[in-house]
Amino acid sequence: GSLSAAFFTLGAPISLLFAFSTDSPVSNRPSTLFILTLATHLPNLAAAFAPNFPALLVFRAATGIAQAAASPVVMSLLADLAPPNSRALAASACTMANTLGIGFGMVVGSASGHLLGSWRVPFAVVSVPAVLVAVIVRALAVDPPRGGHDGLSEPAGDGLICLEGAVGMSTPSVPALDPALEKISDVFAVPSNVWIMLQSIPSCVPLGMLHAFLIDFLAEDRQLGKPAATAAVLAIGVGTLFGAIGGGAVGQRIYNFSPHMVAPYLAMAQALSILPLAMIINLDFGSSPSMLYCFAGVLGVVAGLISPNVKMILMNANRANMRATAGAVSNIFGAIGKGIGPLLVSFLIAWRGRQYAFNVAGLMWLLSAGCMLRLGSTLRMNVLADVEKSSFEPEVLLY
Repeated sequence: GSLSAAFFTLGAPISLLFAFSTDSPVSNRPSTLFILTLATHLPNLAAAFAPNFPALLVFRAATGIAQAAASPVVMSLLADLAPPNSRALAASACTMANTLGIGFGMVVGSASGHLLGSWRVPFAVVSVPAVLVAVIVRALAVDPPRGGHDGLSEPAGDGLICLEGAVGMSTPSVPALDPALEKISDVFAVPSNVWIMLQSIPSCVPLGMLHAFLIDFLAEDRQLGKPAATAAVLAIGVGTLFGAIGGGAVGQRIYNFSPHMVAPYLAMAQALSILPLAMIINLDFGSSPSMLYCFAGVLGVVAGLISPNVKMILMNANRANMRATAGAVSNIFGAIGKGIGPLLVSFLIAWRGRQYAFNVAGLMWLLSAGCMLRLGSTLRMNVLADVEKSSFEPEVLLY
């Protein structure tokens, strides 16, 4: 709870500030990412020497805030490293690297802490190599041209509009607005962004519930024990990895064929996620949890394909000078959902018990699926509008 409060009071504005800076045409994104990497791992390293719990809390909050701020910077870079017809694949590759890194860090951290007999050791073991890698990457990385893969350039300093993806084009901002509010209003002026933000909240409610309660529920209520419950969560993580890779590839092919058709694809996946979650919550797996692991893996696959495709739409929907801001706002909406999830479930547990609460939280994915379907109509309208306004051939707009 304290870490969540730290994110909303400090993380959200800090994430937006770095996003505004990243969207500036004079900023150097590899340098920004390097600074945020240091801001992530130096507090993590300091946690190894924390004298008390309040200090440890501060260091861990700083790490989480810097990580959240880095995500929009990465999305902005990806959009300029990959063309619109392969951005879901690029996002999938990042998801894969992130998942593998988390898994490797958990293994190394657990092993080092066990071997050396101290909870402080893993913080140093994980942080020092990360800082060294960040230094090497910064020395080699070059900031790609902004909007280099977009089809229509605007005057210098105003960014570029991406027409190939045929998604939203922002309308001019009101000059009287404060620059920060103007930037955010630009994000919400894109219809596709609005529905992506709205779906983020119900989409992340079950994720927050799973993160907070699933291991205890399986271990205690289903009496499977901590090892089996932890293995089920690991199966969800492995499924998410395959879902991001395969789902990103399928979503990209659908998008390249017809951009608005990716919306029902995502809506179907989000709605289908309810089924394996319901099986995990409601079935009694007894002393043989093999079926539990199967359902957990399936849940990870269908839920995991959402993220890379949503990032693809965000990258294609926004001009080069507002992509990081759009990513930051989307992350904030997702964090709200992850925060609401445990609160909603805690209230429902007190009223009707854990099983009922978890089932209700899972149904939030239906609301997310509805927003995804509505997203399809905005994609279709923007495709038609862009074709009418542009001198490009319609085939170019779809790739």
